[in-house]
Amino acid sequence: MLQNDTLEGTLATELQRGQRYGFPVSVALLSIQSQPEEDGAIRFIRQTRRSSDLVFEIEPRLLAVVLPHTPEAGALGYAQRVIRGLAQSQVTAHCQAATDPGCNKGPTKLLAEAFVALDKALTLAP
Repeated sequence: MLQNDTLEGTLATELQRGQRYGFPVSVALLSIQSQPEEDGAIRFIRQTRRSSDLVFEIEPRLLAVVLPHTPEAGALGYAQRVIRGLAQSQVTAHCQAATDPGCNKGPTKLLAEAFVALDKALTLAP
């Protein structure tokens, strides 16, 4: 797992690649609400990610996953799969994503959009 201090730099690099080669880049944020087993969520994310996906720990119980070559529908599908998979392990989590189809938003704006989506989901959560 990579640390937060490299997240924006890595995201910037992936956005440059996406712009150069014409593929979208998404970022998913995962907020872990309850976790009976300490590393269960992190292990699940590692086991289910593609080799091109990069996982970052922003802070304890908050992860970011950079999803190169992933359009909005794929990012939303990823978020739903993560939530369902973690629920089977008795882990409560929220996952939201943001996508930059043209790779011209920049890492700060893309992350901000993902945080807004996650905050909205957390606010609406029961």
